[in-house]
Amino acid sequence: MVGGESSRTGGPGSRQNCFQGGEGERRRLVAELAEHTAAGEEVPLQVQIVAGGGSRGAPLRLFPVPETGVQLLITVHAPALIITPKLQQEVTVLPGRDSDVLRFGIQANQPGLHEVTVRAFRVGTFLGEVRCQISVDPGGTSRGGPQYSTELETLAFDPGEVTLQVLRNGPGSFTFQLLSETCYAPVTYQARDFADAFYDQLITRGKPLGQASLAARQAIRSPDGDPTWLAYAVYGSPAATAHTRT
Repeated sequence: MVGGESSRTGGPGSRQNCFQGGEGERRRLVAELAEHTAAGEEVPLQVQIVAGGGSRGAPLRLFPVPETGVQLLITVHAPALIITPKLQQEVTVLPGRDSDVLRFGIQANQPGLHEVTVRAFRVGTFLGEVRCQISVDPGGTSRGGPQYSTELETLAFDPGEVTLQVLRNGPGSFTFQLLSETCYAPVTYQARDFADAFYDQLITRGKPLGQASLAARQAIRSPDGDPTWLAYAVYGSPAATAHTRT
């Protein structure tokens, strides 16, 4: 199965001037990934920010690049895949030059077609993304894939704006990330964990719906202070209780 790549970025009608200091240089986000591999094998995902136009990868929103360079955060989202060494890395972009190449390791133990999304951020502001696909077979061999890019509608943020991004990883599993001037790392929650805690409070302990919902949210609260656990909610009268029949 042939793998591909798509992209999303700001277009002519999108909001610009998110940062002071001019419109900035034209840059593109390029990701290279094998289109086919064997189950259990690790293949490299290579990511680079390249200067100028062209057809490679995805065009990014314009951003200023001072003489000392600017740091971009590159994140990788790939449900059902193992990413090494970590899900995000920083890369330095210098004026008029391509950045160094970042390397992520991709390993899949489940056969099938998998999607990998690579996103670029500057101080928490979304600049663009590239989506790649890799096909995994139990006894297959690794094979490099071509690059494609498609312009999509922008998702951009100005100072003071905050957006909660929710990605579905699979049955009962969701990844939440706050996109704003402050960049928060993605946090993955299992919906079943919240549901188990909620029904334990509501049914087993006999708590009212409002108290049970609050206790369930506290149970999955992230210890590092990330507020995305607040995305879980139960709607109904806070005084409602549950009664079981025997």
